[in-house]
Amino acid sequence: MISVLLSPSVTDRQLATSLERSGARVWAWPELAIDDRVNDASLREAINNLFGYDWLILKNAQAADYFLRRFLTEHQPEELEELRVLTIGPAAAARASELRVHVDIALDRFSNAKLFSEIDSYCDNLQSLARLNFLVPGASVSREHFQKQLEDAGARVDSVTTYRTCSDGAKLTELRTLLIGGAIDCIAFTDPSAIGEFAALFDTDDLGRLFAGVTIACRDDVTNAAANEFGLAETLRPSDPSTLATLIKDLGN
Repeated sequence: MISVLLSPSVTDRQLATSLERSGARVWAWPELAIDDRVNDASLREAINNLFGYDWLILKNAQAADYFLRRFLTEHQPEELEELRVLTIGPAAAARASELRVHVDIALDRFSNAKLFSEIDSYCDNLQSLARLNFLVPGASVSREHFQKQLEDAGARVDSVTTYRTCSDGAKLTELRTLLIGGAIDCIAFTDPSAIGEFAALFDTDDLGRLFAGVTIACRDDVTNAAANEFGLAETLRPSDPSTLATLIKDLGN
């Protein structure tokens, strides 16, 4: 029996019904709901000890918005001048600029793979990465590859939960366990917005690492192109978008 993951959207319900009738087990990922209802104590501690860090990495717009606004409730933007700040994506850089926070390195979105080399180049002949401390605000759902790269180079990398992406944390944890444990055979995306939603839910643009070993099915070429941007290079798509259900069913035979 094939196990398939779908969007919780109304438009995917018909696909879910068709797959279930064929004997497939269908999961829907939890609704995306980004807010700042998190453990304030750990976030406050990170802010109070911020000057023990050398770099602040704002990996998306949510990280820039929620972390910087929380910092600026009790501090001034100028207090970040001694800290190196790196942003990923134009939205994160724009939000930092709006809040009058300087940015030392601004990377384009989908540039996570370049982050380590950019920092290494920036620090060349100035500091050893092995002596640097990095703070990465986020939802603490997914660990980015650049965090491991920095740690392998001897740096200290701390994550701090700054926002959450789902009100049902237990369901999100369950889904993450299913993915890691290989219980999901296929994930089907019916439009590009579903891919962006899932990436936001797991707080990462590097879906290729998250879906290692999972078959990716896309309804059409536009959705497939979006999947490629998020690191999903090996995908299946039907010649006719209306036959997506048949394509998935055949995977279980």
